[in-house]
Amino acid sequence: MMDIFRFLLWPLGLLYQGVMALRNWAFKAGWLPQRHFPLPVIVVGNLNTGGTGKTPMVEWLLQELKLHPVAVISRGYGRRSKGTMPVPGDGEAATYGDEPTQIARNFPQAQVWVAERRREGLTRALEKTPDLQAAILDDAFQHRYVWGHFRLLLTTWQAPFYSDWPLPMGRLRERRQGAARAHAVVVTKCPPHLDASQRAHYQTAIQRYTQAPVFFSQLSYQPPRNVKGQAPTQFLVAALTGIAHPEPFLEHLEEHYTVLEHLAYPDHHRFTPADVARLQEHLYQGIPLVTTQKDYVRLLPHLPEEQHHMVYIIQVAHTFPSTDHAALLALLHSHLFE
Repeated sequence: MMDIFRFLLWPLGLLYQGVMALRNWAFKAGWLPQRHFPLPVIVVGNLNTGGTGKTPMVEWLLQELKLHPVAVISRGYGRRSKGTMPVPGDGEAATYGDEPTQIARNFPQAQVWVAERRREGLTRALEKTPDLQAAILDDAFQHRYVWGHFRLLLTTWQAPFYSDWPLPMGRLRERRQGAARAHAVVVTKCPPHLDASQRAHYQTAIQRYTQAPVFFSQLSYQPPRNVKGQAPTQFLVAALTGIAHPEPFLEHLEEHYTVLEHLAYPDHHRFTPADVARLQEHLYQGIPLVTTQKDYVRLLPHLPEEQHHMVYIIQVAHTFPSTDHAALLALLHSHLFE
């Protein structure tokens, strides 16, 4: 059935590929302008639509590179506001978007800006802090109006870009050949204990489209904690996700808890009163709710303060094998600071 569906969408896919190929050619030929900023710019993005772990990767870069001062520029997907604005540490996801709000809370030392036009966001950040050491553009692999000194491409172990198709036949934002712009590729959400043959298989397939080095990361999960820093006192919980591809999160949770119900919503979902009422059925029965931090920043304004302690966050981070960790950091430094 899927092959028939893709065949029917083939003409639309060819049209979409043609438009994207023409756009990329226009950038390469200089017909569309790329602005060079006087500081290192790291671009984090993907070819697939969502779910590759871009926000945890931005946080990994902030943690590992230890840049100060540094700016993070995001489009602020899903926000109700418009324009270019800084994200305060106590900002709400409805105004700034869930991912920028999460980053601003976790890294108060960083400037986080939302802007439909990243050039304007980075310009404003530099006006505010002229001595910025670097800037990170979140979800910007296809946003080429700002020149990226280091372009980091993410793809998942479960759905690598080389086995996918451009929209609408598949989930690629552009052709696989777009990977050639990457300075490094990270295969995210890998299973534990990869052997050499598994790594080699992915490296060979990816390097048909890019000569960039390939690294591998896993998702690590912190124990669930509420606003008081406490863990759940019982093993029966409800799970809530509004993220792309929540399967690894749910699998991890089920290894440690009995999940009574998984309340699953689309990525960046705006919770309605009906959604809140449904999850509160569990809270009223004393059943804790476990969710991601990205979902938490969207959900919290909808709950009365007396229920905040019943919601538990599992924070997610990328971890690399030691050799990959050291090699990726060395590659970043060689492109950005030498």
